Amino acid sequence: MPYVTVTTNASASLITETFAATLGKTVGDFLDRPEQYVTVRMVPDQLMFTGGKPIPFVHVAIESLSALNPDKNAEITPVVTKIIEENLKIPAERILFKFVLLNPTDVGINGKTFPPGFGQ
Repeated sequence: MPYVTVTTNASASLITETFAATLGKTVGDFLDRPEQYVTVRMVPDQLMFTGGKPIPFVHVAIESLSALNPDKNAEITPVVTKIIEENLKIPAERILFKFVLLNPTDVGINGKTFPPGFGQ
């Protein structure tokens, strides 16, 4: 169940359903997960500073119960960067990634958490 959060100081007017859907499908494809299991959360219009200045910036967090590793992270980063550059018009040097491999027992849905070892 990959979870993608895109936090940016870009305007909400730049966030389209197509952009979010493309991002979800891309992450799902890279992590071998069906698109219906990928959650994409767009958080625009945030007060964000880099180098002490409020310049256009994006923080991308990709969290998953499995499939994340150094090689996979390196593969997905340039592809997601390009999607964000094209949609938000923010250059690659202002797009920061964070990858988080989640412990299954720390994730829940439908009233229960996932069992230990889920997704391994």
